[in-house]
Amino acid sequence: MICDAPSLADRLQSFRSNTMSNVSALPIQPDITPSGGGSVRDRVSPQEWEVRVKLAAAYRLAALKRWTDHIYTHFSARVP
Repeated sequence: MICDAPSLADRLQSFRSNTMSNVSALPIQPDITPSGGGSVRDRVSPQEWEVRVKLAAAYRLAALKRWTDHIYTHFSARVP
């Protein structure tokens, strides 16, 4: 049976295109320096920093998609 449904790759590409076109609409907040001084990036491993960046991106995507209530308000990450 032949199916005309878009492939997963096509749907993912469409999702990325739609999402990235709206990212610039998000408000940019000023940098906040921790009270201890210095950057968090300077105090964590490169692996942890990468996980933190990806986790922050997940939260920004959730805000963009307005997933800000109930089950969509929590993301977790594990540092390798």
